Amino acid sequence: MNIYGIVATPLSLWLCLLLIVLGVMMFQWLPDRFELILLDSLWQPERVRAAIADMDATQRAAHIWLTSTVDVVFPIAFGLFVLGSGLRLQPAWRKQITALVMLLIGFDLLEGTVQILALTSQVDWLAAKQILTPVKLGCYLVGLVLVVLGWLRWLVLDRGRAMS
Repeated sequence: MNIYGIVATPLSLWLCLLLIVLGVMMFQWLPDRFELILLDSLWQPERVRAAIADMDATQRAAHIWLTSTVDVVFPIAFGLFVLGSGLRLQPAWRKQITALVMLLIGFDLLEGTVQILALTSQVDWLAAKQILTPVKLGCYLVGLVLVVLGWLRWLVLDRGRAMS
């Protein structure tokens, strides 16, 4: 079985959905716990620099941990959920969905790398967030819309046909 067959299985979809829910919970809990502004939501370099400058050492460490763990697992889980759902519901769109998922994961991981480099004062490539963050967010939005519409179509049309 190839990767396309694996990610489209119900077990893989449920596992990805579980990881997505856990990721969303962590993205809610950690910022509240450490009074963080999530850099993932900021795309203007000067605002990101100001947010980092306002962080104490504990907040920086918490943000580095969040970015290097949860923000690595989350885009992979979300991307594989979009891919698996798309393959189950619209197999003819395999190439387009794969391209979207590769962009989503790639841009999110690049953005996280840029943020960690800035949070650790290694190098300031925050200007790249002007492109990385909006493209990443756009990919998430397109992926979410595709999944919601695909599963709604399945529930209303395909499942309805099977029940009648």
